[in-house]
Amino acid sequence: MGFLSRIFGQESKREGSAEDKQSRLDLPQLTALLDSRLEKYQSHALEKTGSIVKEILQEKAVAQGIVERIKEVDFDDDIKDRTYKPIITSKPIYVRGMLEGLKGIKDATPQDFEELSTFHDRVAKSLKTIQTVQHKKGRYMSFAFQKEMLSLGSHLNRMIDTTARVEEELSKVEKVSEENREITDDAALLKAEIRRIEERSEEAQKQGRRARELEEETATLEQKLSELKDSEEYRKQLELEAGLEGAEKGLCELDNRVHSLVSPLKRPFRKYEKFLEAGGVGVGKNFLKKLREYQASPKQAFSTEEPSNVILQDILSGLTAAITKGDLKLSETEKKKTLHRIGQLEGGVIAELQTQRRSLLERVRGLKDTLSQRDVKVRIEELSARLESLKKARDEARNVDMQNPKTEIEIDDLKGTIELKATKLLGMTVELVIPELENLKNR
Repeated sequence: MGFLSRIFGQESKREGSAEDKQSRLDLPQLTALLDSRLEKYQSHALEKTGSIVKEILQEKAVAQGIVERIKEVDFDDDIKDRTYKPIITSKPIYVRGMLEGLKGIKDATPQDFEELSTFHDRVAKSLKTIQTVQHKKGRYMSFAFQKEMLSLGSHLNRMIDTTARVEEELSKVEKVSEENREITDDAALLKAEIRRIEERSEEAQKQGRRARELEEETATLEQKLSELKDSEEYRKQLELEAGLEGAEKGLCELDNRVHSLVSPLKRPFRKYEKFLEAGGVGVGKNFLKKLREYQASPKQAFSTEEPSNVILQDILSGLTAAITKGDLKLSETEKKKTLHRIGQLEGGVIAELQTQRRSLLERVRGLKDTLSQRDVKVRIEELSARLESLKKARDEARNVDMQNPKTEIEIDDLKGTIELKATKLLGMTVELVIPELENLKNR
């Protein structure tokens, strides 16, 4: 603490150069030194203003006595008649205002710096009140109390001068307080920034741990998924799906073949329908209904045929008979084409198509029923969805962890500013030690 004696020693002596001493301080130690420096200045101000305060109180007592004497003076009636009337009417107001103003200055001597500051504020406020009274009513008092007013003015001026000396000492302390405040404000910013980085670092560490946990969970899930995809159960699932796809494809091809065989007969079917409706040959309602269905959609009509009673065969036989007998009027070319196309469906073709379609339908239904009872693919889909979710959460945690929470540019700037200011004020090279920052660097 020897350097403090230089700071608060002789006024003519410089506060010491930064090369004199060097000290490593943490923020609490630096704050304590600044507080001690301020207290020294405050004590010095209290000591230096002791005699000034006594002088102010003495001047106040003398001024109060003069006002009291003015108060006691009573004019005779003949004097009142010859005296300027505003003097007579203003005196009570003036005396009351002056005494009230002087009353604001307490006679107690300040015992500490805070009391000194309060004392100064009271004196300044009282003098402001007194000056107002002097300017308003005091100008009339000078006519009747010239000697007293001159004396009073002299004592009041001395009070103003001595109060200014107190204010000068207070200003010195305020300057020191402001210098300290600049450093403590920077220190508060520094601590806040460190705390912010600590929080970010803690969050980064937390997310880092979370990322590692998710990485392990992801690896475990990937292993399970891989094992499930390599399992016999899943291989069988794929075989069944491939079989179902083949059966559905075969069914589609068969329907397309039916369409290609029956669709060219739509025009003859339409003429045949008109012939039947005109009463050419008696047929049942189901016959006509099916005939119309084959005109609308051969695939749909064939798919709804009863295996034990395929109406298409009867339609083709009836159409052939009507053409052969000449009941159905067709051109020679159209007749040949129609009979040729009907011939493509003879010889058991329709029955074979029905048998194939029935077999494929049974295979499709059977495979779908079997697949509906197997959940391996559902489990794989669930695991895959869970895996994607874990990977997303892991990547997010990694991104937080990869954000460097130890950006020291702002901290270094603040730290350097504090060290520079403290070095200038304390007269020694200050190196700021921040354990929290060191801890961050070591993480």
